[in-house]
Amino acid sequence: LHEFLEKMNEEEESLVRSLVDNDSLAELRLKSNDRLAEILKELVLKNQYDLMDFELNLAENYRNLWSMAKTMMEERITIIQDTHRSTNKIGEELWAALQPKLIAEHHIVDEVLQLKGRIDQIEDFGTLMLPREIKSGKAPRSGAWKDHKLQLASYALLLESKWKKPINKGVIYYLGSNQKIEQPINPFLKEEVKELIEKVQLMLEKKQLPDYVENKNKCVNCGVRKQCYNENLLKNLLKHHNKQENHSVTTWTE
Repeated sequence: LHEFLEKMNEEEESLVRSLVDNDSLAELRLKSNDRLAEILKELVLKNQYDLMDFELNLAENYRNLWSMAKTMMEERITIIQDTHRSTNKIGEELWAALQPKLIAEHHIVDEVLQLKGRIDQIEDFGTLMLPREIKSGKAPRSGAWKDHKLQLASYALLLESKWKKPINKGVIYYLGSNQKIEQPINPFLKEEVKELIEKVQLMLEKKQLPDYVENKNKCVNCGVRKQCYNENLLKNLLKHHNKQENHSVTTWTE
């Protein structure tokens, strides 16, 4: 998914910069459609064994990603055409004027917040950054799932800390239902994230493993689920972590 998003962004920039007149702008949808189909097919084939390792259906994942890609492509083409109509610019100048641009795979760390994340996409308006998260499952009947709201709020806190500008909304795409949810991010949601950070820090200080989640469906697509359910591995990791921590405390006090 992340590689696909990066290539989508690269392809959009290449296509927009290559536009020379209104005729080429009219062909943008067809060119985008053909190129994205090629990219998606290449990536699915390239990662087919990884997908099978995670017990993911190749055909289903291709359909879900393609639905998302078409939705996002139509959204971006509308923005490109609207920008052209309002500025009468084409090619390099059109790309320079285009807002928002999309940033894929943005890694961000904040030591003060004690948070780090890898944001799927960011809508870059120049003076404002909005986080976009892409999920493989389906959206609930109304709005977004609570843990996804909290994840988006975490990204908002990270971006606010970095860019010193308030962020009060973001976007969640649900591949399984091909839905785009515009999610408000209010102060209460951000405060809930901060409270969760404190709870996690307390849990780490106790040096005890937490209980497993009640809903095992949350573990289906997790990349570390096998390690998580390997109790011997977790006990050894915890023992190693405690030894390192004790060693560092001893060294510091000396």
